Amino acid sequence: GFSESPDLEFEYSDSDKWAAELSELYSYTEGPELHLNRKCFEEEFKTHVKDKKWIEVDISEHQTHAMRLLDGLEVTAREKRLKVARAILYMAQGTFGECNSEEEVHQWMRYNIFLLLEVGTFTALVELLSMEIE
Repeated sequence: GFSESPDLEFEYSDSDKWAAELSELYSYTEGPELHLNRKCFEEEFKTHVKDKKWIEVDISEHQTHAMRLLDGLEVTAREKRLKVARAILYMAQGTFGECNSEEEVHQWMRYNIFLLLEVGTFTALVELLSMEIE
């Protein structure tokens, strides 16, 4: 019989490949913000760790820096709080500027998110959003 709809090549599944899902999450207009997040993170990190990258330091330094960022969310200067929030977002984005592959970004994204949750960042960000709304 005659079909009213054209045949389309489409694969049905619960989710797409990781890269496709991520690219859907960030539109092309957010590109400059990704770089701003990276800049905020790198400025903050290099203030305390001079000659190493995030992916080169050990877990205790990761925890220390995550706690430092958490403390930075509590400063009174709004601009400073926003820079720290952007630095945290860059961590959640997998510190992609230091990675050599998509798989590496995915590994660091997962590691960094669990680290941020461990130090209490989620609660702090919710409180910060509540404060900004008021």
